Amino acid sequence: MANTNLIDSYQVDGSSNPVRLKVTVGNGQTGCIGVSIDGNDVIKPGADANNNYTDSFDFEIGSNQDLNSSLLTIPVVVTRVQTDTQTTTVIVELTGGPTPSNYPPLTENATNVGDIINYLCTIDFGN
Repeated sequence: MANTNLIDSYQVDGSSNPVRLKVTVGNGQTGCIGVSIDGNDVIKPGADANNNYTDSFDFEIGSNQDLNSSLLTIPVVVTRVQTDTQTTTVIVELTGGPTPSNYPPLTENATNVGDIINYLCTIDFGN
């Protein structure tokens, strides 16, 4: 089981404009995605009983002013289900601040079908 991390920041301003988070598990693999802000689960339509999301989502997580000085945590567990590729990918995108995020895709190879790759993204909001 491999681990891949993204530790970065995202600039917000003092406005009431909403910030959107989009997370995508790529390459046809399957993923379980959690989202929390300052340790509190972000619960939106589509969440399962454990407040997790499957494979991908795109939703508002709060306003620029509310997110300032907050910490966004996104644990993602990706299971290799495709037989034609070992590659697992997680793409994290934030929009709504002064500029869109430009995080590189997180990629790790899973040797066997059924192997699990753990991704952890932590993003600090600041202005």
